[in-house]
Parts: sequence; C-alpha cells; structure tokens
Amino acid sequence: MNTPKISKIQIGPQTRRPRCVWGRINEDGVKVPIKPTESMWYTMYVNNPLIAHDKSMYDKFRKRFRLPYNNYLELVDMCCVDYRFDTWCGVKKNNKKSSPIELLVLGSLQYLGRGFTFDDIEECSAISTEVHRRFFHVFTDFGRHVLYPKFVKFPRTQGDALTHMAEFIASGFPGCVGSSDCTHISTERCEYALRNQHIGQKSSGPTRSFSLTANHRRQILHTSSGGPGSWNDQTMVCHDSFVSGVCHGQYLNDIEFELHEYDQNR
Repeated sequence: MNTPKISKIQIGPQTRRPRCVWGRINEDGVKVPIKPTESMWYTMYVNNPLIAHDKSMYDKFRKRFRLPYNNYLELVDMCCVDYRFDTWCGVKKNNKKSSPIELLVLGSLQYLGRGFTFDDIEECSAISTEVHRRFFHVFTDFGRHVLYPKFVKFPRTQGDALTHMAEFIASGFPGCVGSSDCTHISTERCEYALRNQHIGQKSSGPTRSFSLTANHRRQILHTSSGGPGSWNDQTMVCHDSFVSGVCHGQYLNDIEFELHEYDQNR
C-alpha cells in the first residue's frame, strides 16, 4: 500500500493575517476584504433610516443589543464628544479613516449583553478583534465614570423615593423603595493566588460579588463595588453605602409608614 505524499506549505515571513475573513471581488477581479461601511451591521443598523420607524426592526434591535435604538444614538453622540474616544473619532496619521464608532459601540453592547466574542463581532462589523478589544476597555471606563453617575442615582429623600415606592405600596409594602440582593459575576482569568478567596458556595469557579438594589421596574438604583466571591450577602451589605446609609439614617430618614401588628389570639 502506497502512502500518499503530503505536500508542505511554507509560510513566509511576509504572510499576514487578513483583517477580515470575508471578502469581495473588486472591479479588477481581485478579492479584497470588505470595508466596515459594507458590513452587515452597518447596513442594518447604522445606514438604515427606517429602523427608527419600523416597530418590528426597532423591537429586534432592543432585544439584540439590550438598548432602544434612540438611546443607542444618544450613546454614540456621548462617545463622540468624550476625549477617551478621540482615537476612533477622526483620521489616523496615515490619512486613513478610523473605524466607524457606531459599529464599535454596537460591538461593546453585544459583548456585554449577549456574550459575543470579539471574533464574532469582527464577522458582523468587518473591524478587527484587536480594535474591538481596545475599544471595549475604554468603553467600560467611560461607563464607570460617565454613564454610571449620570443614570444610576439612588433616592436620598422621600421626594426622590415616591416614584420607586408606588408598586410596593400597592402590594402592601409601604416604605419599601427597592429590592436588594447580591449577584456574582464569573472571573475566568482570576490570579491563582486569589482564586480560593474568590470561590464561594454559589459557584465552582472564581467570581466577584456585587450588592445591587433595584426598584420593581428593574431600574438599578445602586450597586456596590465588587467583593470576593467568598463573601456572603451579610458581608457585602456592610460595604454597600446605600443600604448602610439607610440603616444609619443618612438616607430616607424622612419616610414614615404604618406597620400593622399581628395578634396571635385572633
């Protein structure tokens, strides 16, 4: 039996990884990578004026990116005027136009909302995984220092709390402004020296725990800084400035409500 010969292919030092695996044929018959402005996402969500007026497309965008389309446009405008994103809002040194920031924002939303990998996002946007990765780190810093203080505000007085208490009052819980609990976020690449400290009873892998308070409409009112996954809810509450402030009378001390006693003899 003759063994078939396997030809070897030698890759030279000049071989480079293409920016995008998808290509198109230009006028000269040469296959070239598609541009971000020719990508699926750009056609469907950026260069599509009908999406804001078509309810079906509007609802699908909300489901896929966890954000209404109008709020997405506002978010893009906020990123364009923030100094953190100057790299992606202009022209590079070689006079090459930067990747559209509209697609980069969509990539970050998809990464956070649906757990897409950067390779999946490259396939949809025709922007390299490395560009998306670097943008995402800047985007999370922007969310921490700009978006969080702007949109996440916990009630401090009775006037602030009334809008959050409506559903609880109707359900027979006067004085309640929200529900608080701890949630665990997996940390896959945890440092080995800290691994045991970040493994709790709820997960077999390392996690970070956050104490979060939300109203009945799922609006987040406050969240604490992250703690090791081995900390239980009682420990995390001690590091929650909002819950601790309510307990010590710093916040919501002007709210009064009536409690009904339970008579065991009746």
